[in-house]
Parts: sequence; structure tokens; C-alpha cells
Amino acid sequence: MKYERIRDNWRKFPHPIRWLVTAILGISLLGLGIIFLVLPGPGFPLIIAGLAILATEFTWAEILLNKSKLHLNTVVEKAKPKIKILVALAIVLALSATTTFYLIKY
Repeated sequence: MKYERIRDNWRKFPHPIRWLVTAILGISLLGLGIIFLVLPGPGFPLIIAGLAILATEFTWAEILLNKSKLHLNTVVEKAKPKIKILVALAIVLALSATTTFYLIKY
């Protein structure tokens, strides 16, 4: 409900103002995301947020956002088996560390 009211109010702005605000905010987030790919920080989420904001007014950004979502889904699907192995390894290491600590203590 609240989101619909905000969206309706946003659509009442004249197109040039809406376009300019969207462009400035989206490009700023996109630029920060690219910078944070090199520096420590949330690079990919900022890039996706910037593209999502730009996609509200620009078709090219919507196409890039859809391609990014597709690539992200394929990366996540490829990483799922590796995550299961890492979780199992972490559990084994935690159990062995706990057992070692218990044996040393007593």
C-alpha cells in the first residue's frame, strides 16, 4: 500500500525532473558499485541497485539488469554444490576442534 502511494506520487513529477533524479541517483550507485569492486565494500549489490533505479526510466539499464540477474542465477546454481561441501567441512572442523579441546582439557 505504502509503496503504491510513493510510486504514484513519483509518477506525478514532470518527466524531465524524474529522468534527471533517476539518472543522477542510478549513475551514482552504479559508480560506487564499480569502485567497490576494487575496494572493500558492497560492489555487486550497489551495481544491481543502480541498474534497478536506472531501469525505471531507461531501457538499456533494464536489459543490463535482466542479463545481470541471469548471470547471477547461473553463478548461484554453480556454487550450490561447493557451498554444501564447505558447510560439511566446517562442521567436521568444528567437531574435531571441540574434541581436541576436550581431550587436552581433561
